[in-house]
Amino acid sequence: MRVMQRYLLSEVIKTFIYSVLIFTVIVLLLDLFTNINMYISNTIPFLQVVRLSLLYTPKAASYALAPSILFAVTYSISTMHSRNELVSVLNSGISFFSFIRSIVILGLLLSIFGFLFQEFAVIDTYAQKQELTQTVIGYSTSYNNTNVVLISNDTRQVYFARYYHDRTSEISGLIIISRDAAGAVTRRQDITRATYDPEARHWLLSGIVTYDIDADGTVSSSEDAQMILTDSWFMPEDFRDITFDIQQMRLKEARAYIDRMQILDRNTYLSLLTDYYERFAFSLTPLIVILISCSLGSRFKKNILLNSLLLCIIISVCYFVFEMVTILLAKQRFIPPIVGAWLPIFVFSLLSIQLLRHVRT
Repeated sequence: MRVMQRYLLSEVIKTFIYSVLIFTVIVLLLDLFTNINMYISNTIPFLQVVRLSLLYTPKAASYALAPSILFAVTYSISTMHSRNELVSVLNSGISFFSFIRSIVILGLLLSIFGFLFQEFAVIDTYAQKQELTQTVIGYSTSYNNTNVVLISNDTRQVYFARYYHDRTSEISGLIIISRDAAGAVTRRQDITRATYDPEARHWLLSGIVTYDIDADGTVSSSEDAQMILTDSWFMPEDFRDITFDIQQMRLKEARAYIDRMQILDRNTYLSLLTDYYERFAFSLTPLIVILISCSLGSRFKKNILLNSLLLCIIISVCYFVFEMVTILLAKQRFIPPIVGAWLPIFVFSLLSIQLLRHVRT
């Protein structure tokens, strides 16, 4: 039995290696043709284009991982079935589930590898590609922002910034509203300018007008030329016009950013949390597609290459469309983030188990 398992494993691995190379090249060509107009219009040198493609190669390989193993398993099992090798294996007393055990383990290992590959290779190289692209086309990103509202975690304080200057870490037109436990406004401060001192780690407020509201509704006002805000929980980056991509951040950084956004913006927090969970769920895709391809591979005895490619495309499209829908529902708060991320894995796992139960043996 081990000889046959090794034989199947070797056939799958050989096909998988060729498939990864082919699918990776296809993804690289798609990226090249997508950006070719930008490269030509900005007269980017050929060597820079090659460097950009090389930096994108790990990302392209990560995209190619699941379709490649899906095609490799389907093609290998279909080929064995067409040559009646699969019939010989099953007639020798080896169960189909024992026969495919080695490639199921391979799928689990590929899932772990894909997750680690994303964490330690894809993120860094893709970030370098994005940075190099902005450099060669002379594009500079502005993080200035307008009409920013921040609310403290206990909802006691509300900050409204009319305009944030990122280069100088300065806010023009800052309003700070303080509330009591019942939500009643107790103080309002209108500040002309707020500048952050990175060395002293505090905000310098200028032109402050303070309105205090007593319990009986009496309003008293006072003015100050300058004031130092030392106990503030918000930082300049909280006002930036930027949304980080969780898929392009290391897990530790992503978790810290999500926890920060939970305080600042509840809607953005739920969207980011969905992407965070989806990052874990998506890593199991190679294992799921192997289970599905094992159950369908023995159904093809003619036109194996064409049918394997067609099956690969159909399953990939169905999976990614279903995942896109669940992720969208989670980001729109129709379903919890963890459900939106893991539901495709759960559904396709049940589908693969059901298909395996009715596999032709």
